[in-house]
Amino acid sequence: MLLAGSGKALTLTELAARMPLDVSVVSRHLKVLRELGAVRAERRGREVHHALDCADLIVRLRNLADALEACCPDGRAVPEPKETP
Repeated sequence: MLLAGSGKALTLTELAARMPLDVSVVSRHLKVLRELGAVRAERRGREVHHALDCADLIVRLRNLADALEACCPDGRAVPEPKETP
């Protein structure tokens, strides 16, 4: 949410300063988001600036919504499978 609301790329230090988490935890989360393609990272000198990849994220969320609608067209939860005796 910080990346989405910032309107600009932020460094790990800038992000960690705004969160009640250790820098190492924020770093691990950013790594996962980069690997998923949701966040872009750009090195500028000694710092790495992270930005939300909105275009990629929109496509992924739209695909997820389509898949959910396909399996749950009426918006209800998928029923649990019944156990066979």
